[in-house]
Amino acid sequence: MKHFLSHMKNCSSIILGCLVSILCLASPFALGQNPKERKPKGVEETSLEIERSDSLDLSILELIEFVQYSHPLVRAYRYESLLGKASLREKRGAFDPRFTFDKTEKEAGTLPYYRRESMGLELPTASPLQFKTGFESGRGAFINPEAFTPAAGLSYAGVSIPLLKGLLTDERRTALAKAKILRTQSLEIQKIQLQDLSQTIWGDYVDWFIAHEQEKAYRLGMMLSLDRQLALRQLFEAGGCNGMDTLENYIQLELFRTRAKEWNANTYKQRLQLSRHLWEISGEEGSWKGVVIAENILPTSAGLDFLDSLFVQTTVESIALGLLPDIKNIDWDLHQKQLDLRLQRFNLLPKFDLEYQQLFQGIYGDYNFNGDRRFGFNISAPLFLRKERGAYLVSKYTLEQKTQLFQFKLNETDLKIRALRQQGFVYRDVYEHLKNVENGYLKLFELEREKFDSGDGTIFLLNTRENRYLDSRIKTIEQKSKYIHTLVDYLRETGKISQSFFGPDGL
Repeated sequence: MKHFLSHMKNCSSIILGCLVSILCLASPFALGQNPKERKPKGVEETSLEIERSDSLDLSILELIEFVQYSHPLVRAYRYESLLGKASLREKRGAFDPRFTFDKTEKEAGTLPYYRRESMGLELPTASPLQFKTGFESGRGAFINPEAFTPAAGLSYAGVSIPLLKGLLTDERRTALAKAKILRTQSLEIQKIQLQDLSQTIWGDYVDWFIAHEQEKAYRLGMMLSLDRQLALRQLFEAGGCNGMDTLENYIQLELFRTRAKEWNANTYKQRLQLSRHLWEISGEEGSWKGVVIAENILPTSAGLDFLDSLFVQTTVESIALGLLPDIKNIDWDLHQKQLDLRLQRFNLLPKFDLEYQQLFQGIYGDYNFNGDRRFGFNISAPLFLRKERGAYLVSKYTLEQKTQLFQFKLNETDLKIRALRQQGFVYRDVYEHLKNVENGYLKLFELEREKFDSGDGTIFLLNTRENRYLDSRIKTIEQKSKYIHTLVDYLRETGKISQSFFGPDGL
């Protein structure tokens, strides 16, 4: 029985050795192939400097300069302040003087039934007073006695004033006050839009840069494994190693190659994602045309240190929350809602308007102050005020709602800024530690490779060292991504991110 088990064990070893040899012969590095033909599909012969020889760098600073003057969203957002000014001009138009002229007449044969002429000028003011002046003429056999005037006509000058509803405010004055607020608020809205765009561009560039760094890391591992595979093949031919070492290294090469392909696809995706921010104006009509970043254009870390310096300069103590564009925008909304509530409160009052006009003979001729005049008043009020009360409650609750949201946003922004700043410092510290770990594993890998080249090491230990080094490098790259994205988020919350694109005022 023991002899039988020993025989089976020897057979198993022989079978395993045969399988390993078959797998080695079936691999792209099988014996008998030319070394150049044994190169895996998609792997280029290149040095450890894995960049293309014809590659060019596109830094974030160059991208910023391009975006400043050639981005349709930038131009679109800059219309926001112009819209605020245009809206103010529109509301001011409600106070423009208005001239009217009217003439009607009727004749039947030789009989003049009536002839009426009137012209007037209304002069609104920013106060409740409204001035009116004009000229009237009414003659004819069948003219309405109310419209009959002396042959020279009558001219008038007068004033009207609301004593209750409309005395302190009305729709026209409220709309003007809101338009003045909107003119200032539009600048904050423009800043917010440009900040969001700046954050998006920074994020897209960082994602492209990190994807490229990940691809470089796996391509580096792939090429190290490729060089080792070629050396192991020659060693295997000379009988210096068994097929298991060659197979193990081939498996690692395939893993690195698949990961490199995955990150190559991700780099391609992020490159196109960033390309949406690159535009040029073409043709005489000035039409926009998108620009796609070429494959030989690569991201670079140049300019990313701008975020670090701006992060250090922007301390929590130096930030005035009330001056942040996001907060000021909500605050201006509150001011507008307060104006709406004030208007609806006075709309609960009944309407009581007085009007007085002094009449003159002809065109501002003789007049009798005690007799030549027109005077009247108008009183009206709904009985139940359901519409007015409902509008008042809507304005009241809307203001209360906006107030609560403002308080929450104020506290949320303060806490978020503090959290992001602390997170930034921690992520930077973690990144430095991971960088030290990466350098340590790199040193171990280099020592293990020297040991292997001298004949003392094993392929298993060399692969292990290499895997640990590349894993640590990937973790360092991922941590760098977290750190930079945290800086971008922090500078967006503090309203500083757009300074990199549009100057200190963010416009």
